[in-house]
Amino acid sequence: MPDVSYGVATVNSPIPLLEAGADAQVFVPEDNSLGLDWTQSSFDDAAWTPVTTGVGFDLGTDFDSLIESDIESAMRGQNATAYLRSEFQVTDPSAVEGLVLRLRYDDGFVAYLNGEKIAERNSVTAHEFKD
Repeated sequence: MPDVSYGVATVNSPIPLLEAGADAQVFVPEDNSLGLDWTQSSFDDAAWTPVTTGVGFDLGTDFDSLIESDIESAMRGQNATAYLRSEFQVTDPSAVEGLVLRLRYDDGFVAYLNGEKIAERNSVTAHEFKD
């Protein structure tokens, strides 16, 4: 028969884990002394600056409407890198078959989940920090 599909139907039930406007902590490092320790779930970020996502700064007007926490004064002329941590909980990890990362960025990013790199675009590696 033409136009007949066979197989098991898939049910996709997306559950947002981190919404726009979520609480987060940000830190603009002076060097690479933290290494990747800050990406671990057990890392204590209590001394970092509390912010609300979207975090960044824009010298133009392309992203201004998306920025809730402007960190230009902390970054501009200091460092092109900012570390951002935001916590979320998954009620039943065994029920998760995959994750989708959706974010808006201008220059680049590296995303970690519990210490594991899960995505990156246009990133600067640690050895490129200026001392």
